[in-house]
Order: sequence, then structure tokens, then C-alpha cells
Amino acid sequence: MKKFLLVLISALLIISLMSCEKKNEEETDKTGIDEIPLTDEVETVLNPMEYTLYQNIFYNDMAADYEGNSVTKEGIFTVIKDKFSNMDRYYVWGYSDNTLCCDWQWEFVPEDTSVLPVPGSKVKVSGTLNPSEDALDGHWYTGASVEVLSNYTNNEGMYDLTTMSPTLARVQLANLMNHIADVSGVQLSVYGRIQTGNKIQHPYYDNNWELNLDYNGELPAVGTYVTVKGELVGTAIEDAKISVNEVIIDE
Repeated sequence: MKKFLLVLISALLIISLMSCEKKNEEETDKTGIDEIPLTDEVETVLNPMEYTLYQNIFYNDMAADYEGNSVTKEGIFTVIKDKFSNMDRYYVWGYSDNTLCCDWQWEFVPEDTSVLPVPGSKVKVSGTLNPSEDALDGHWYTGASVEVLSNYTNNEGMYDLTTMSPTLARVQLANLMNHIADVSGVQLSVYGRIQTGNKIQHPYYDNNWELNLDYNGELPAVGTYVTVKGELVGTAIEDAKISVNEVIIDE
């Protein structure tokens, strides 16, 4: 009888220990998710070395020197809806410095799209640079893993261009304008400057892109940095809602 009780107690201890281990694992997993901070603003990532590398690879004909290299990039995650190629394109991007006039962006092929965060989130992307005719600029990072550093909470939907670098926003707008019959009526959010003639344009460069604004109120002064949200119809944003942005970057 005593032996039977010892065996029973031992079995109960083992079951209890296993339950505790399982509970600890679940709590650890949950804690890991909960520990990823939330942010209601797209963070500003500054990295002049990334910009120099970007220029070397895509403009100075030095891509072959970096092919096959496995690296990690830290920046903002975003997605371009490419209707020319009928695919989503995934990017990590940032700026060169606090002037925000020069940006860099790396296209990558994720290993697992199910773990990708909301566009506008901050991430670390690790992958290997390879040439490809399918890459928008001829090279992208393949076999890419993604570590989420912060989750963005204010994403406005499929065409929230405020989650993109100015260069990527220009590319997405060009894509939309060339497929306007397919996308007319979509909700668009875009960052730029007020232009004369009830228009918004590229935030840093003149004569780069522009959109007409259907806005009932008094527009901010020309040159004011704004975020505009509304319905894209042709080359106009209808029923536009405008918020003024202050460009303040810590050095």
C-alpha cells in the first residue's frame, strides 16, 4: 500500500511538473508577443551607410561586389502593390540623414509571409543579396527572415503610402496611375506638400508627382507638409481630409 502511494505521488508530481513546464512555455510565448512595443507613428530610421550602399549597388554598378552576401537591415517595413507584375513587393527602408531628402529601400523575399507585421512597423530583415529579373531593381534579398521591433497601430489600409519612403510612394503612385480603371475608388493616404492649384506634391522634390485635391475647407499654405486621406478618383483625392505635419527630426 505504501509502495502504491509512493508511485501515485510520483506520477502526480510528474504530471504537475509537465503542466507547469507547458504553462511556463505558454507564458513565455505570450510574453514574447506582448513585449513587442506598439507605436502610433512611423518611426524615422536614419542610416547614411545604408544610403551609400544603396547608391553603390543600384547606381554605381557595384552590385556584383555584394551578391551572395548575407546581411541584416534595420528599418521600416512596407509593401508595394505591384499591378504591373500582379504581386506584392516587400521592402525595408529608411533615410540617409535628418534632411529626409535621400532615402534607401531594400526589396526582399520573405521566407514566411504569415509572420510579417503591419506596414509601418519597424523590423530587422536578414537575407542574401541575389540578382533576379523579378526584382523591381534587378536585385533583392532572398530567404529573408523578419524580426519585428515595433508594431505600427495607425495603418490606414492597403494604400497607406505614409508607411513608405518618398521613393517607394512615388513608385506606388505611378503604379496606381497606370491602372486607374482598376483602383478608382480605393482609399489612399499620402504624405506630401501643398502645391498651388489645390494640389499635393512630392514632399521634397518639385515636378516629381502631384495629385489634385477635392477639399471643402481652406487649404494650408503652399509648401506646408501634410498628410492627405481620401478616395482616389483619377488623378484626384476626393473628399480629402488633411492634417498638417511638423517635420521635426532629432539629430
